Amino acid sequence: RAFNIVPDLCRAVVSVRDDLSGCVKKYLAEAEKEQPLEYSFTKNKLSLEFRGVSAHGSEPDEGKNAVTGMLTLLAGLYRLAGEENSYIAFASKFDTKGQKLQIACADKISGDLSLNVGIGEYRQGEGWFGVDIRVPVTYAVEDICKSLSETCAQAGAEFTVDKADKSTYVPESDEYVQKLAGAYEAVTGKKARLLACKGATYAKCFENRGVAFGPIDDTDPAMGGGLHGADECICIGALTDLAEIYALALCRLLD
Repeated sequence: RAFNIVPDLCRAVVSVRDDLSGCVKKYLAEAEKEQPLEYSFTKNKLSLEFRGVSAHGSEPDEGKNAVTGMLTLLAGLYRLAGEENSYIAFASKFDTKGQKLQIACADKISGDLSLNVGIGEYRQGEGWFGVDIRVPVTYAVEDICKSLSETCAQAGAEFTVDKADKSTYVPESDEYVQKLAGAYEAVTGKKARLLACKGATYAKCFENRGVAFGPIDDTDPAMGGGLHGADECICIGALTDLAEIYALALCRLLD
C-alpha cells in the first residue's frame, strides 16, 4: 500500500439483486477472459478480487492497476443494473496520463504527465483515493493541482494535496553531467543515454545544481531495471562495473 506503486491487488464486496444474479455472472465470465479476476457469490453478496501487475508509480503504463481495473469493473456492473454510482463513475476517470481529468500535458524533456492511483477505499457511498502525479518539468505543479481541484469540485469530490515537490532539471550540456557520462562510456564502451527520471531522488537536495547518478541498462532487468516491481534486482557484474564507473567519475569531477 503506497502512493508510488501500481497496486497489484484490489478487493470489493457488493450487493446484487436476485433478478440480476444471472446477468452479473455472465458479465463477469466475459470480463474474466480479459483480465485475472476471481469472484464468488454468497446469497446476495458478490465478492470480487482483481489482480493487476505492480510497477513504479512514475511509470503506471508499465503495470496494470488493480484499483482502476476494479473501478472500471464496478462501473460496468452499475450500468448493467440500470443504475449509476456517481462516485465510482468519476473515480474510474483517473487514467495514467490524466486525459479524462483534463490535466494531460507533456514536454520534450520529461515526456507525459503520469498519474497513478496507488491506494483507495470505498464504503457506503463514501471513499477516498490516493494518487501520485508526476508533472513534466516545464509545467507548474500548482497549475495542475488547481485544475484537478476544480474538476473534482464539479463532480462533488474534494481534492487535497498531501505533498507537492517542484521539479529539478540540469541540462545535458552541463560540464559535470558530461563528465559523469564520459565515465560511464569509458568503462562500459556504450554511449551514455541521459534520462529524465520521473522519480524523486536525492538530486532535489541540490536545487538544480546536481543530478542523480546511478548508471543502469534499462533494457536488461538484471542491470538495474524493474524498479519497485516484483523481483527487483541487479547482477553482481553490474555492481562491479558501477564501482569502477563511480571511482572514475569522482576522479574526473575532482580534476
